Amino acid sequence: MNKNFKLVVDMNVAFGNNAMNFSDYTKTEYWSKIEKQCKNIHDEYLELLEAIKNKNMIEIRDALCDIKVFAYGATHLMGVEFIPDNYTRFDSILGDWTKLENNCKTINELYNTLMLYISDQNIQKVSTLLTLIQESVNKIASELLLNISEDMQSVIDGVMTRFVKDEDDLKATIALHAAKGTTEVYTEGEYPKMILKSAKDQPDAPKGKFLKSASYKNTQFK
Repeated sequence: MNKNFKLVVDMNVAFGNNAMNFSDYTKTEYWSKIEKQCKNIHDEYLELLEAIKNKNMIEIRDALCDIKVFAYGATHLMGVEFIPDNYTRFDSILGDWTKLENNCKTINELYNTLMLYISDQNIQKVSTLLTLIQESVNKIASELLLNISEDMQSVIDGVMTRFVKDEDDLKATIALHAAKGTTEVYTEGEYPKMILKSAKDQPDAPKGKFLKSASYKNTQFK
């Protein structure tokens, strides 16, 4: 299994987002989950464009990785076999912001086609489009001289700090959110991947919302 894909699969499983049964691909629920997951790709694409506009390389790296995370995640949810990434080496466009923005627009074009195939419930073409989105991100990362695999590890490591690690972390997390008005909470799972959630609608925390641990850390790129 591809290393980066396995990182996302392990993360999804930890958060309770398990793969669906491939045989259920004709059911509405199956495609609703895939569509919901894939819409995040477009949100991250918009963040990528904003990061390019601001010439913020850290946010560009973060957005590229997030696009891959959601594309991998959709592939995992579909319960289909993952097609390995293509890591072809491309010439650098580092500093050429106009060309970078134009190259990134390919992701949006692929996304629009992806959503059409989701509407058609064409599982083969949806899988192919997700792979093409992955390859587009890899191409852009190569052009920016980035180590996308290393960046992916950093992003996943940051996401995994949302879990409550131990009893001290649980106490600190409960206190942190209580100070913000979220006083009624409950836990799911066991340390070091315990989840704290809001027990009812509260300030900034609707019922069932995942509450980040007090030990949460933003992505730290090397």
